[in-house]
Amino acid sequence: MGIPGGGVLHAIVKVHNRSASDPRPKDYVSLSLAGLDTISNKHVDWDRLDLVPGDTIEITVHEDGEIDPPTVKQPQPPEEYQDFPKRRVRSMAAKLGWTIIENPPIDGGDA
Repeated sequence: MGIPGGGVLHAIVKVHNRSASDPRPKDYVSLSLAGLDTISNKHVDWDRLDLVPGDTIEITVHEDGEIDPPTVKQPQPPEEYQDFPKRRVRSMAAKLGWTIIENPPIDGGDA
């Protein structure tokens, strides 16, 4: 895998150990090969593989050269990405019953 011009690559092993009440398989392991093309600002994907006990994962880092292009490119909405931290804080504040005060006045006194 590789991204001409610049980007971020990641290989993530996901291990799901779900509760008995979850209808999906209890134990599930997968490998995700993906990244972000920072030139086009698009998420890129190569593959997602289901893993089973005994599988071995080997990653070899090569010099720049021939690459396998991603199989999927999805635009990353900049406004959605940039607003995510604010939405997350607001969501957590609501769950905790907190009130957020934006730009509170500064009285200049000692804290």
